Amino acid sequence: KATADVRVELKKAQPVDIGPASLDVDLYAERLLFLLLAGERDTTLSQWAKKLIARQNADGSWGAPGERPYEQFHATMVAAWALAVIDAR
Repeated sequence: KATADVRVELKKAQPVDIGPASLDVDLYAERLLFLLLAGERDTTLSQWAKKLIARQNADGSWGAPGERPYEQFHATMVAAWALAVIDAR
């Protein structure tokens, strides 16, 4: 119950589509990941995961090519973690 307000806020903050920048991907994946780690499970999160998968680059990474590598690395790590968690259930 202590996380209920945060979970509501994360769901409200999630955009309909993932933006073009690495930071957009990173935040999208982080919202998904933290909701999953908080125990949330519903079809909305499954749809978010599908959008994240569709946004994956041909080389397996996430993020926008040409941006700072750290941003791409972090977006990739968070996206992969979120997808691993949602797959593990």
